[in-house]
Amino acid sequence: MIVVVGLAVGDQATMGILDMIAHMLSHAFYALGSLLLGVATYRAAILPKAAAILMAVGPAWLFAMFMAGLNQSMALLLPPVMATAFGWMWLGYALLSEKGKSFAGPRPVVQ
Repeated sequence: MIVVVGLAVGDQATMGILDMIAHMLSHAFYALGSLLLGVATYRAAILPKAAAILMAVGPAWLFAMFMAGLNQSMALLLPPVMATAFGWMWLGYALLSEKGKSFAGPRPVVQ
């Protein structure tokens, strides 16, 4: 919605406090959701653990950089974005390369 308003009336309409709050919240929820998904993927131990770590740490790292005010340089933003992208690609490759293998079912959490 913010992009549509920005395209229709210009940049001044999207520079309000509501836009700043929504932008910060969207980054926080993205980082938190990625962190939770990464921890769950890591604990399940079905997919590569290093890929789960990359997928979880990248958005949290990016959020920390935004909160610290280091979001002006593309050179600083590139490592967390690349870590996230590489983690997702690695997880996708792991899923695609598992063709033909049967799933044994869930393992009990408490032994």
